[in-house]
Amino acid sequence: MSRTLVAYYSRTGHTRELARELAAMIGPEADVEEIFEATPRRGALGWVRSVFEALLRLRPRLHAGVHSPAAYDLVLIGGPIWMGRLAPAVRAYAADAIAPSTRVAYFATQDGPDSAAAWEDLERIGAARAVACHSVRMRAVPTHVRRAELDRFLARARSAQPAAPERRSGATSRHAHG
Repeated sequence: MSRTLVAYYSRTGHTRELARELAAMIGPEADVEEIFEATPRRGALGWVRSVFEALLRLRPRLHAGVHSPAAYDLVLIGGPIWMGRLAPAVRAYAADAIAPSTRVAYFATQDGPDSAAAWEDLERIGAARAVACHSVRMRAVPTHVRRAELDRFLARARSAQPAAPERRSGATSRHAHG
């Protein structure tokens, strides 16, 4: 049985819901770590800051986490996609807390049509190369469909086998090279 860390950032709660769903699917070998920024993003000013930092690819300061990603066999990192990029807190966590040799898979929530640019952006900042990537539009995908897609995402992440890109109407999924 391998140990898995599910680390996530959530501003509105959608990614938190998805992270908890993934952790429950994994079972007792999963630990959960919420990523917290040093400066919270509250209200309208927080939203404007979110857009500005996403566009400029900034990485905010984070609070230290409780769990060390190096202690896990697999780390799932998730957050919302803003302006075609993963939230700045996710980018900071991936760049600063994850060693290049870490077996990592990324997941995201989004409202937009495609997540490929977000995964490519993570590779540009030097984050660990993903064994699997998956994004979902929380309100657009029925629960039973989302669950089946998450099962496939977890299977790819656990097996670390790269596969061909997959596109679905309700969700976007990309498999990165392992």
